[in-house]
Amino acid sequence: MKKLYLSFVILFVIFSILPTSAQPPDTLWTKILSGQMGKSVFPTSDGEFVIGGYKSVDGFRDFYIAKTDESGNLLWEYTYGFEGISETMNCMIETSDGGYMMAGNTSEDPPSTTYSDNLLVKTDADGLLEWMSVVGANDESDSPNCIAETFEGGFIMTGSIWFDGYNGYDITLTKVNELGAFEWKQHYNFEQGKADYGNWVEVAPDGSYLVTGETQAYNENYDYDAFIMKTSPLGTIESFINIGEDWPMYEGAYRLLQCSDGHLLICGYQNNNNIDNNWYVVKTGEDGWTHTIGGSYHDKAFNACETADGGYAVTGTYYLNDNWNSFIVKYSSDGDTLWTKMWGDPDHSRHNYAIKELDDGGFITVGSITTGPTATGIYLTRLLPGSSSGIETSELNLLEMVNFQPNPFDESTILSFKMLDDSWLAVRVFDITGNLIVTVTEEEVGQGLHSFILDEEFAPGIYFCKIQAGNHTITKKLIRTK
Repeated sequence: MKKLYLSFVILFVIFSILPTSAQPPDTLWTKILSGQMGKSVFPTSDGEFVIGGYKSVDGFRDFYIAKTDESGNLLWEYTYGFEGISETMNCMIETSDGGYMMAGNTSEDPPSTTYSDNLLVKTDADGLLEWMSVVGANDESDSPNCIAETFEGGFIMTGSIWFDGYNGYDITLTKVNELGAFEWKQHYNFEQGKADYGNWVEVAPDGSYLVTGETQAYNENYDYDAFIMKTSPLGTIESFINIGEDWPMYEGAYRLLQCSDGHLLICGYQNNNNIDNNWYVVKTGEDGWTHTIGGSYHDKAFNACETADGGYAVTGTYYLNDNWNSFIVKYSSDGDTLWTKMWGDPDHSRHNYAIKELDDGGFITVGSITTGPTATGIYLTRLLPGSSSGIETSELNLLEMVNFQPNPFDESTILSFKMLDDSWLAVRVFDITGNLIVTVTEEEVGQGLHSFILDEEFAPGIYFCKIQAGNHTITKKLIRTK
């Protein structure tokens, strides 16, 4: 495992000497929405964006969902919650029917108002409420940090649960059906009195669950380690791997990413003896790597996405000039830094909590920005494509509006896209280990709109479709449910 520790001075030098063929992306636009915190963002098939987070309404927090056009202008927004109670949304996902699922917590009814329950809000593609569900037990605080859709159409969520000071915080996995009704919950108490948190959950191709977060249970000095836990579809632990260094180092992970090569990437923080947090990214596997950037204060990597070129874009926050700044690092598949981008100003703190690559090779990020002494707004930024090769991006970009609908899918899905010029086109589907499953097409395609039906017989699971036009390649994740 290769490790890299950088002070800000060294980081500044790297910014200065990067070759011209590895340029970070320029900012196309930034918008501030009326909510307090943006936690999730999704590009839509019509080139627009749906954002999830939370917003203050009459002094109480509510779940918040909004849609903007391609320039970040607000099209619609809705809040969901209970009157006189605060709800905090921690995660939002796209669902197989084209809608959205939001997960977070809500306060229990009196007299147990110091405790919280899981709150799920399901909307359609236009943000309109379909159902709400509260899942939890009295006299315990249960809060989900992440939710994922299972192959059969239900949902699995991970988070933490609090009973009392003796037990501390423990990891939970909670399964609900397609309407949010409780099915089962697993509670993981690895060592009495020590704190453990589940921060992200993914459904693996075999239907098992992958969880990451932070745990104190395996350290006598109460320092944290990041971890990757795999469970059966019923929540039974199949493997548990600690990731981190010994005291006085602390580690935690906020995001787990299933990579197209079959390995995993986590991102989060590493803390040196409770002094300051460093940016922390780990890729698993025989050729895995670790990247740590140490700044002047608390720097964290909150989210990541795999990019069309097989690399990774990781976003989070970096402390500089007495404020937090938006920060992105673009890695190659081998863990080499291709470019870094930081933006902000001394008068506002910014945090990035989600990132998605767009069809043009650019990125959309969402988070929060301070708008006053005690106020924040949702911070949405669209970035133009960066360049990590000697070829101009405009020469590479032959594809636009690439979309699969539906995705996840049962029996078939339709690939639609726009060709900007005549070119040879290849569309291939690979499984998560990189094996070729099917070649959908290899042919010369003309300029304009095109579509292909993907209805080949292959097993339920996660797949990756690579669409190549000339030198331009876009990779999309596909989920077949049955």
